[in-house]
Amino acid sequence: MKTTVSIIFALAIMSVIASPVKVSSFGFDKNNATKCIQAALDSKHRDLIIDNTGSDWIVDPIILRSDKNIVLDENVVIRARHDGFHGVKDSMFTGKNVSNITISGKKNAAIINENDYFNRKVYSQSEWRHTFSLAGCTNITIKDLKLQGSGGDGFYIRDHKRKSSCNITLENLDVSKQGRQGVSLISVNGLRIRNCSFRDTRGLSPQAGIDFEPNHPYHEFTDCIIENTTLSNNHGANALHVLSKFNATTKPVSITYKNCVFEGGNSHGIIINRGANSPKGSITFENCTVTNARKNSLSIDIIPDFPVVFNGLKTKHTSKYPVISILMPKVYKQIAGTATLKNISVTAPENTQLFDAFIYPATITAELKLENFTFNGKAVSSAPEFEKLKKLYGDAIIAAKTDINTLKSPAPVKQKYKTKSKQSIGYRNNRTLVLDGRKGEKITVKLTGAGVTRRHSACTITVKDPKGKTILNKSFSNFKKQEVSFTPKMNGWYKVTTFSRSKLTVTTDHRGQGMLMGARLQLFRSRGSLFFEVPGGLDKFNILIWGNPEESVSASLIDPDGKIVKRKVKFEKPEFFAGSTKGVKESKIWQIKIDSSRDDFTILFPAPLNGVFAENPDLLLRTR
Repeated sequence: MKTTVSIIFALAIMSVIASPVKVSSFGFDKNNATKCIQAALDSKHRDLIIDNTGSDWIVDPIILRSDKNIVLDENVVIRARHDGFHGVKDSMFTGKNVSNITISGKKNAAIINENDYFNRKVYSQSEWRHTFSLAGCTNITIKDLKLQGSGGDGFYIRDHKRKSSCNITLENLDVSKQGRQGVSLISVNGLRIRNCSFRDTRGLSPQAGIDFEPNHPYHEFTDCIIENTTLSNNHGANALHVLSKFNATTKPVSITYKNCVFEGGNSHGIIINRGANSPKGSITFENCTVTNARKNSLSIDIIPDFPVVFNGLKTKHTSKYPVISILMPKVYKQIAGTATLKNISVTAPENTQLFDAFIYPATITAELKLENFTFNGKAVSSAPEFEKLKKLYGDAIIAAKTDINTLKSPAPVKQKYKTKSKQSIGYRNNRTLVLDGRKGEKITVKLTGAGVTRRHSACTITVKDPKGKTILNKSFSNFKKQEVSFTPKMNGWYKVTTFSRSKLTVTTDHRGQGMLMGARLQLFRSRGSLFFEVPGGLDKFNILIWGNPEESVSASLIDPDGKIVKRKVKFEKPEFFAGSTKGVKESKIWQIKIDSSRDDFTILFPAPLNGVFAENPDLLLRTR
């Protein structure tokens, strides 16, 4: 009898736990209901109803738990509490290695995030204050909801300890006005997005509707299907795919769009950048439509072993930009092979340019073929614009090489000069500054860092003496300004090498300096001038400048008399800045002036220039 009673009692408890429970039974605070919702999620109850109390559910960050079925009742709004998300990764809902969760809403149910994330008087800068952050999660379904606003993404879906998120379903969602992306996908196996809308994303780059962008080769995009979904009016590309971190060890990519619409926006309709070391796999578009993109309808790269398949892609193009831009990754030394665009129908004004190419300096032998490609109902069999651009950019451009032993200081080293205060040249990655050191004379290098996170505002600086011996090696993180000093023990060339993933300014008032151009110079959010020496007697010399896609730069080439030889405003594609010193006997100092830049851009000094520059002409190392 006692055993029977215990069993009945246990079954009764299980029945209570299995029955839907109103979250308000855990309490309700109209000013901050975080503890109430979190207590319900932490409980043993599986089925939870976030009920209508007559007021919004105001919350701080919430942690999701496994094995929950959560329903937002009719007209229920969960709203982020103002001033409640000060951690740079404070998302409204965070799930880490959790499973078997369904979150759904009834009529007019909504999750509305904070509006003040980009107000620096309230919040420090961050791009990770997402609505949903899911890491290594399995069997997650979120559906029938309106998501509005965030300081990051509507959904950020990644791995956790190399375990990909798996079986993620997003269905019947209206996701709008996110601060970075509608959906950011880092690593996922088994993704279903159905009958959703991702629109009006604006804030921090890339500002896409959906972005497939891994961080490591071991990440994956397998069995990903997006269907009957609209991506519209996003400030970046409506759909962005940047797979440059993948390589041959990555699992084959499988991404399919079915019956999707990519509409309007402030950028490209679809961008696909697979990178130079792309994995196997494919990206497929079936019966999709691209309409009214402000820039190119399609921007895609040529990777023959990784096809992009179009089965019935219709494009209504109204932009002044060409319909399709062929992207050539800058990591290529040579661009070869054959790529085919097929099953594409374009409708546009008759004088519209069909093809353009964003070609980085490289040898190009690639061929572009068209199959079942129509323009206003007429078959198109070739891409002459692409062939013209191959001739313009396709020959190898040899970067200037520098023999530092041919350089000399323009005057005694002990003299000091200051760089203009408004100068702000931001270097990224490795950069080497050569200094003419004199025994016993102290040299000070000033570093200024600017980054979104501690990781990004870190840098290292290494100094090697004329014999190649490292005499200084320091690292800094989360810094704004640092000074590093050393005193040469011998005369000769000292190499100061810095590395930073974000913006780093490197300045010194030491007379006798030259920053080495290298193969190409990557700069970031810069304003100011680079001064360089041009030999006399050149019929023509070229400097090549380009921004990254979506990241423009404005620049001028200025001769020794201060005359602007060429000025170009807000350009992205490679642009030649040509000058001449014909009839001039002596070498002269010219300058490239950067008026503005949006994030990354690149400069290349081809031969016969010597590939050395300085931010102050009075300090520049010159040829002997």
